[in-house]
Amino acid sequence: MRKESPNMNPVSNRPNGQFNEALRRAQVFLTARQHPDGGWGYAAGTQSFTEPTCYALLALKNVTPTHQATTGKGNENSSAAKALAWFEKQQTAAGAVRFMDDKMNPDNWGTILASFTLYRVGIGPELQKACLNYLLGARGNRIKQEVAAPLKLDGDLQGWSWAINTASWVEPTAYAMLALKAQGLRHHERVKTGEAYLLDRACYDGGWNYGNKEVLNVKLEPMPTNTAFALLALQDYQRDHEVIQKSLAWFESELAAHQSTLTLALGALCLQIYDRPFEHLLHSLVARQEADGGWRGNVHLTAVAALALMAEQQNVFRV
Repeated sequence: MRKESPNMNPVSNRPNGQFNEALRRAQVFLTARQHPDGGWGYAAGTQSFTEPTCYALLALKNVTPTHQATTGKGNENSSAAKALAWFEKQQTAAGAVRFMDDKMNPDNWGTILASFTLYRVGIGPELQKACLNYLLGARGNRIKQEVAAPLKLDGDLQGWSWAINTASWVEPTAYAMLALKAQGLRHHERVKTGEAYLLDRACYDGGWNYGNKEVLNVKLEPMPTNTAFALLALQDYQRDHEVIQKSLAWFESELAAHQSTLTLALGALCLQIYDRPFEHLLHSLVARQEADGGWRGNVHLTAVAALALMAEQQNVFRV
């Protein structure tokens, strides 16, 4: 397994100057779009949300003095310190991140992302602990047998849901597993259940849809985004497992045929971890970078692209 240094700066260590410059420009784009409240929106002029804030922080963690923001003290003007202040304002009494300005309803999806990001960036230890405790207690609803059986699902497997009191889905379950594994909990019973859930929900020919593999006796097709995150979550599982092998084969064929900017970036991040060729995806990704350093003016998309450009030296999703 490739070892990576947590202190390695991808801007100065990537061997390909084209990728270095593309990453630098992306990071400038992201830094300039942080809101005065400390968060990031999906695009300029939009409200701060958890997802773009998390991804922007991850993409900037090697160019920001994040060590000074660990307790919220030190350089109060750093991107990480300002973002931590934003996160602290979003916290609910239950330890979750709230949904927008709704103090009563926790943002299940946002809390999963925050747990992973705060730990990876190394800020807000108390907030990290609160998010982790919430994450361990969160569970998607069980599916009744009469509903699960026709869908050929194990309804007792409880992964994680987008919103509380709803069913489990592939992407939030994959993210929760990444968050827990990153924090040293790969042997926790919730992680083991998550692995079983993902294997149970895999499409018949490999890959993953959003949560089901068939509906009304119709087999569902896999989706590239869900497949990428499920593979990332299962990276330390049995790599010769039939589901993983079929899913990797499907994903590589999908990347060869259909290349959205998001799938190019996620493809590079995923294939790098599985030791598959991925640099050709970065060349295609860089070719789409716009003059302002971003991709389609979108903070989330630009941050994912930046993480892909960092992958060879430090893949944030490697657990």
